[in-house]
Formats: sequence, structure tokens, C-alpha cells
Amino acid sequence: MRIPVILLFLLTSLAARSQQPDSVRALIDSTLNVMEHRALHGAAINWPALRDSVRRKAAGAQSDTAAAPALFWAFDQLQDKHGWITIADSTHYNENIRREKRALNPGLLAALRKGPRLYNGKLEGKYAYINIHYFRDQTEETMNAYAQQIQ
Repeated sequence: MRIPVILLFLLTSLAARSQQPDSVRALIDSTLNVMEHRALHGAAINWPALRDSVRRKAAGAQSDTAAAPALFWAFDQLQDKHGWITIADSTHYNENIRREKRALNPGLLAALRKGPRLYNGKLEGKYAYINIHYFRDQTEETMNAYAQQIQ
């Protein structure tokens, strides 16, 4: 009687170990939902087939990091040249999409060279813009002083 009970215990524990954690399933499902509902060309994608492919690719994933390659693959299917996806400190963008060299408007480029300030105006007489300085590697004091200008 002991051997069948021990064998049953081992089999159920192995099955439990191979199940994907709820957090990983939630990451996969929520990421695919965002992609489906927000992708620019999402209507052109066969979502049931893509979801099935991602689930197969991530079948053994026990962590967000292990599921990331499948989700990066899904992101590549969107053919998005402007976006990126970040999972567990890994950032991915579709390297197969050709990106044009970006050129800044000469007026905006001249304003940016003046340093960190708020810039706003219109481009081509019809597009409003506001440029708020990026705070990377700055002190809290510098960010707070700048925030006071914005308010």
C-alpha cells in the first residue's frame, strides 16, 4: 500500500512542478491582450493562431524571463517600427523592421541646444508640441526645481 501512495505522490508533485505559474500565464495573457487591442495593424493578425503559437513557445516557462522570448516573438509579428517591449529588464524591438534615420526640425534642434527648458509651440503651423526635459542622471534637487517651472 505504501508504494502506490508514494508513487501517486511523486506523480502529482511532478505534474504540479511542470504547471506554469499563474503569474506567468497572467503576463502572457495581458501582454497579448494589450498587443491585440492597441497594435496599429492588429486587425491584420490572426490572433487565435498567434496566441496558440505564443503558448506553445512559452509552454515550459516558469518565470517572466523564460516567457520573454515568446512574447518578443509575438511583438515582432506586429511589424511595429516605433514600439518596443520590456519584460524583466530585457528590452526588445523588432530588428527586422527598417527604421528611417530620424531628423529633427531645425527650429526644435536649435531650441534643444539651449539646454533643459520647457519648449512649446506649433510645427508647420498646425501641430502643437511641448518638450519636457528628460531627467536621467540628474539629482532630486534639479528635478524638483524643474518641476516647479512646469507647475
